[in-house]
Parts: sequence; structure tokens; C-alpha cells
Amino acid sequence: MSKRFNLINIVVGRRGSGKTFFTKMLFRIFLGRGMKVLIVDTFNHPSYNEGDEAYPSAVQRVMPHQVPSWKKGIYRMYGHDFDTEMLPALKDLRNTFIVFEDAKKYIRQHVQPELDSLLIDSKQKNIDMIFLYHSWGDVPPRLIKMADSIEVFRTADSPQIRKNLISGIFVEAMKVYEKVKSSKKDWFHQSIDMRN
Repeated sequence: MSKRFNLINIVVGRRGSGKTFFTKMLFRIFLGRGMKVLIVDTFNHPSYNEGDEAYPSAVQRVMPHQVPSWKKGIYRMYGHDFDTEMLPALKDLRNTFIVFEDAKKYIRQHVQPELDSLLIDSKQKNIDMIFLYHSWGDVPPRLIKMADSIEVFRTADSPQIRKNLISGIFVEAMKVYEKVKSSKKDWFHQSIDMRN
């Protein structure tokens, strides 16, 4: 991750597999590049309330109406209404790493048009995005088509469920899935480059 590519990344892993810890490890990289970090969720995710070895500080909350004036640092935005409160606040973001925590709860299988526009304009707006899901079947087809990489943790389902969407990298995806599944290491994960 030494160069900036404005990547769209997906992280797939069951609860407790290490997705959030992995994501928090990336905060320093993006802050070091002079970017902001925004965590989006529908509730007050406890992993961001206290520091740990991945990121030592608690993350403060920002309200949707405050996002346009936010200049630097790490914040999180959570609430019950992603479509009408949070999503409109994202449209004017620039120079930001956006983390969509537990994305299945608020991103539809047919991705909302406003979010799709953000995906399409990510390079122009200097935005990187990461979407966290518990299983392959939870990830919307549009996100898979737009993704630059998929970080695979232990999951309950396999890439087989999305075979028709990943036909070009299906063999590699199955190898990665099997390697992660058979590993004895806690929080083991491996990346699939979707740009090949």
C-alpha cells in the first residue's frame, strides 16, 4: 500500500475473525498520507470506543451535518438512517479513507445510486473505501464488480456462492479461501487482487 490508487476494498470474514483490527491497522497509513478517516456504521461499535494495539485512541463521533467542515483526523458517523442522514453527508467528502463497518446492515444488494456515484468518482475525489462483510453472500454484486481487492478472513460460506461474479479469479479465490480456512493462526487473512 505504498502508492495511492483510490482503491475499493472488500473485507470478508465472520465475527471475531479480525476484520476490524485489520482495518484499524490501516488508519496510520492513511493519516500518514494526509488523509482523513471516517468510519460509517449504524450503531456505536464498541471496537472504536477504546484504543488497542492497532490504533491506540478512541475515535470521536461526527454528526452528518458536521462532515463538510471536518478537515483532518479520524471520526465515526453512526445512526439509524444511512440513506437519508449519512449517505448525503458522504457526497462532498474528499481526501478520505471511508470504512463501512458491518456494511450489510445498511448497503443494499442493489447499491444505492448515491453510493454508486461515490464509487465511480473515488479517483476524482481522492477517496479509498473499505467495506466489511461477514460472508461472501452478503456482498452486493455491484461492489464485487467495482472492487480492487478482497481481503479474505475465515467465513461461513465460500467464494462458490459468488462464482458467476468472480469467474476470472474464481480459482485463485478458492485457493485463498482454503488456505485461510486451514490456517491454525488466529486472525489469518489473505488478499485477492481483483484487478488482474
